[in-house]
Amino acid sequence: ADHAGGGRGGLIFTWLSLGLTITSWLCAPFIFNPYMFKMASFRRDLRAWWGFFFAQDGGQRWVEWYDAKQLQIRHGFRRSVRDVSFLIMFFLLLVVYAVMQQKLRLLSGIFFGIRSMFLMQVLALVPPIGLSLAYCVLVAITVQTRVKVGELR
Repeated sequence: ADHAGGGRGGLIFTWLSLGLTITSWLCAPFIFNPYMFKMASFRRDLRAWWGFFFAQDGGQRWVEWYDAKQLQIRHGFRRSVRDVSFLIMFFLLLVVYAVMQQKLRLLSGIFFGIRSMFLMQVLALVPPIGLSLAYCVLVAITVQTRVKVGELR
């Protein structure tokens, strides 16, 4: 932090935010379940958790639950979101966004007198956000239409 220079305040704020987040994650079970403060309840819950994941039939109960509840055939938007091509498009969109923001920062540094730089940044984001939204809607409609056509046959 000594070599951070002008960014030291932001670095301290980042570490403070990270510390508060970790602390809240660690304390959340106790806040939402006050019986966790009792050692007997904590031990009973820990034994039940251990039995479900590891002890009962070597974890077979957990595997059966996962197969029954999580591994179901999905249709429509839920299926398209899990598709690998969707993730690739998402990361490509993030790269385009980062490059565009960097170019806009450089542009605002060169042309210092531009007052509507915020408006320029918002208008620069309209095409990627709008096109990604259109892509998601189009994929969901296409998959839903194919499912309905398959049901009619």
